Amino acid sequence: MKKAYQTFVRGLVGLVTCVYIATMVQVFARYVLKVPTPWSEELARYLLITTTVVGAGEVSRRGDHLGVYFVRDSLHGVPKVLLMLLIKLIEIAFMAIITLGIIQAYRINGDVTANTMKWFKAKWLFVGLGFGNTMMLLYAASTLYHSVDSTAKVNRRLKK
Repeated sequence: MKKAYQTFVRGLVGLVTCVYIATMVQVFARYVLKVPTPWSEELARYLLITTTVVGAGEVSRRGDHLGVYFVRDSLHGVPKVLLMLLIKLIEIAFMAIITLGIIQAYRINGDVTANTMKWFKAKWLFVGLGFGNTMMLLYAASTLYHSVDSTAKVNRRLKK
C-alpha cells in the first residue's frame, strides 16, 4: 500500500509539474515571443482543475480540510462525537451528489473536444474530477466507519 501511495504522490507531483510547464510555455510565448498560445492556457486550466480536486482527495485522506475547528474543539464527549458524525454524513451526501453530477457530465460532454486542442476530450477532465471526488467520498466513509466502530467499542467496554 505504501508503494501505491508513493506512486500516487509522484503522479500528483507530475500533474503539478505539467501545470507549471504549460503556464511557463504560455508566459514565454506571450511575453518573450509576443505570440500567445491559447492551447497552453487551456491545458494549464484543465490540469489545474484536476490537480486541485485530486489534491483535495489527498488532503481529505489526512483530515486537513478547512473546518470550523473552534466549534469542534469547544465540544467534548458525546456532543463532539455526534457533531463529527453529522459532519461526515453531510460530507458523504455532498460527495455522492457531486459524483452523480460528474457521471452525468461525463455522459453528456465526454466526447466534446477542447477548443484549442482537438486531441483533448472532456472525458479526461471528468475522469480526474471523478477520481479526486471518489477519493474524498471513500475517505469520508472510512472515517465515518472507524468513528462509529470505535464509539461502539467504547460503549461495549463501558457496559462491562
